[in-house]
Amino acid sequence: MQTLKSENLTDLVSNGVVFVILLTFVILLARSVEREVKRKEDLQLLSDRLAVTNDRLRELDQARAEFMSMASHQLQTPLTAIRGFASLLLEKSGGDLTPNQEDMIQKISVSSERMVQLVEEYLNLSRIESGKMEYKLEKWQTEDICQEVVDALALKAKKKNLSLTFHRPSEPLPEAMIDGPKVREVISNLVDNAIKYTPEGDVTLDILRRRREASETSDWIRVIVSDTGLGISETELPHLFAKFGRGTNKERLKIKGTGLGLYIGKVMIENNGGKIWAESDGEDKGARFIIEIPSGQRNPSPQKRQ
Repeated sequence: MQTLKSENLTDLVSNGVVFVILLTFVILLARSVEREVKRKEDLQLLSDRLAVTNDRLRELDQARAEFMSMASHQLQTPLTAIRGFASLLLEKSGGDLTPNQEDMIQKISVSSERMVQLVEEYLNLSRIESGKMEYKLEKWQTEDICQEVVDALALKAKKKNLSLTFHRPSEPLPEAMIDGPKVREVISNLVDNAIKYTPEGDVTLDILRRRREASETSDWIRVIVSDTGLGISETELPHLFAKFGRGTNKERLKIKGTGLGLYIGKVMIENNGGKIWAESDGEDKGARFIIEIPSGQRNPSPQKRQ
């Protein structure tokens, strides 16, 4: 309207320019609002689709966990039977064996033992992921657990011509409030790994009491599994306890494994109120795996789904 009321050409041109600028601004603003509305609609649509996809993934993950648990349970019975009958045959319960027969049955026994371990690992993974891993905390003498592990794995070390040594403390350590069988399982896995990844030399198990620091509420019981084996590179150490993590060392990868043992062990130790880590001076320089668990009375740590 101001443009139409201009009294001279200069005012008309000036007002016309202002009008065009304002009109352009209004058009651009309207288009910007329209784009923003369209963007919000697209984001909402993507958000809805993502929510549906996440729900579906949760359903699939739950189905996978249930299948793993069911399959593992179903496999346990026949594998236990195979291992049991192979053991009976090796003990000559069914009569004398030829050297060839004994060798074949020994291979069956070793393979079935490995399968039992695999099934147990997948069962533990399923329990952890579903939040169904249970912990029963009781008073345990940790050095007795270590002695049981060494006694159980002494023959395996001997077959590889390795020295397996347990340095038992001269004075009894304080009892620890832990789930003994689970801590035993973790220590056993560490010693078993040390034997597997040590071509020659020795494996050592040490246990000692670490006095608490000023910021800590209790003393600690430290378990150290040392070996003279393949070692671990500096780049691999931070990822060693990841799920399915086995590192990149070619010699290490030649040895069969799922990459679950250390991950499961870390979860178990942390849910026992402890901590676990690894140290190494580098490849071919051996490794040390350290567990620390608090000594004395305490409340169980709440389990978290992984």
